[in-house]
Amino acid sequence: KAAKEGGGIYAKNATVNITSCTFTGNEAANGGAVYVIAGDRKLTLTAVNMNNNHAELKGGAVYFVGRSGNPNTELTVQGGEFTGNKVTDTSPGEGGAFALITANALMEGVKIKQNFARQGAGICVGTDGSGTTKLTLTDSGTYGLTEISNNGTLGTLTAENGGGIYFIDGTLDIKNGVHIKQNKAQNGGGIYVIDASCSMFTS
Repeated sequence: KAAKEGGGIYAKNATVNITSCTFTGNEAANGGAVYVIAGDRKLTLTAVNMNNNHAELKGGAVYFVGRSGNPNTELTVQGGEFTGNKVTDTSPGEGGAFALITANALMEGVKIKQNFARQGAGICVGTDGSGTTKLTLTDSGTYGLTEISNNGTLGTLTAENGGGIYFIDGTLDIKNGVHIKQNKAQNGGGIYVIDASCSMFTS
């Protein structure tokens, strides 16, 4: 039987640092591989691979809840590949690789490929109704190119909104040559944004 929360790791109000590990074939209702409610703490993933993990509701690989209004980065993802993760519930079904709630997150040199969920097949970023979110995507001199590609399909199914990214209520910054390509959805194949600021630039 699949875990309720966090098929590989469940953490609450804890600092979690994971380096050079692989999570494969884990299952849960939320957070197929990792489920973290950070509180005032942080989650850092460095050179971590998560492949073919499965959540029923949200976060095929990672489900992360930050603290509303936190000005500091709470989730850092450096390098690693997130491939073939999925959320199978059709309503809402959020975040094939990542489901981030009221989070301040940085992803650099990350590969997010061939994941599926109805909302945000690659990444789904939203709020719990009490705050805003921030996500920064950038390439890295150490970890290389950030690429979000070929997300949004599972058999005959196609994502509804945001094949690459679904983002609501906050600030989305995409910079320094990030590649978002060949994702599919009924609306917003690459990016689907609601009530948010989205900037793409080279710094």
